[in-house]
Amino acid sequence: MRQSVEALGIELASIEQLRGGIEKAMIAESRRHPISRILQTAPGLGPIRIAQLLPIVITLYRFRTKRQFWAYCGFGLVTRTSADWIKVGGRWVRVPAQQTRGLNRDCRRLGSSRSRLLPTRDRGQTS
Repeated sequence: MRQSVEALGIELASIEQLRGGIEKAMIAESRRHPISRILQTAPGLGPIRIAQLLPIVITLYRFRTKRQFWAYCGFGLVTRTSADWIKVGGRWVRVPAQQTRGLNRDCRRLGSSRSRLLPTRDRGQTS
């Protein structure tokens, strides 16, 4: 048991060392692209997140508006409620409720799996 724990500790140390070098390389590569300077002006996007977004987005110019771009990245705000209808006197009536806000569900998630990068509607599910 002790040997396996030591081996895992050595493996973790080497992965952490690689991670630092990879992050620096990602940031250096992303700074070569002029789009990264535009993305740096967005609040909440740091250099690592921008380096992760660039290969997914490819170019900003394929989006007509910035709203489409933010929705593609998962930062677009949507309005939805869970109680839009109530039953009054045997009939269903729409209730004017205060709208809640949140990020859209079709966002592109950053990760290693390609299927997680696709929005839910592209995977055959209905929203």
